Amino acid sequence: METAIEIYRIHGASREFLYDFQNVIEDVKGYQRQNPHRLKLADMTEVEKELLRKEMLEKGLLG
Repeated sequence: METAIEIYRIHGASREFLYDFQNVIEDVKGYQRQNPHRLKLADMTEVEKELLRKEMLEKGLLG
């Protein structure tokens, strides 16, 4: 989603759209922080899953 907003910004999306989209991103991050047990990782090896979880912890996305 963060990559998408950058693409939208580059291609001239309106300020209102970018503002709303950023709010959606923040809502998703909040959900991820509050519900880490509900996050599902598709088609990844156990090593990839652990690396992703570590990255999310470092970024404060998981409690």
